[in-house]
Amino acid sequence: MRRGATLNFMDVNGFPQPTCDLLLLDPGYFEPPLGFMPVAEASHGRATLYERVPPLRLAPVLDTALASFEGDSEYHELPALLPDSLVGSEWLLELDARFTSAHDLMRLRIVIEVKDAEGGTMHYEANDFERLQTSWQGDRLRVLRRIPRFSAPPARAVAYLWNPWRQAYRMEDARVRLSRVVQ
Repeated sequence: MRRGATLNFMDVNGFPQPTCDLLLLDPGYFEPPLGFMPVAEASHGRATLYERVPPLRLAPVLDTALASFEGDSEYHELPALLPDSLVGSEWLLELDARFTSAHDLMRLRIVIEVKDAEGGTMHYEANDFERLQTSWQGDRLRVLRRIPRFSAPPARAVAYLWNPWRQAYRMEDARVRLSRVVQ
């Protein structure tokens, strides 16, 4: 990351979970899920990279362009997730956009929030874009996040950009893709 690579956030929820193509784990403590083969190992033997064979299969459900946005609002909601569809299936949400800001340190986050009928949190994940991108001069940012499966339908499921410091930014050429994991 320090060398300018655009790496996605790791997913630590439900670790080790099989909804991925690559899995990094310590084989002394964890067994890889079925269908994963080792592709690289650290010399000390305590970290092994596993690859899913065959790769994860996805069923695209939504692929939509977003209108350009410019401002400093605290929240910017992304296309709605359907709570009933989260029962029994895992999903991948992808945001692909160009961001511009005059701020050297942009505190923009992507949040996925799922709540039950009583307002209790079923899933909450907030990821800081500043950990992925150090320049805000119209560079393209692509973020892929997993939404876990639920046994009961949530009452509310939402994905949004959170700008807690209310810093001005511009989002252009944005797309949101939502895919159901078929495996």
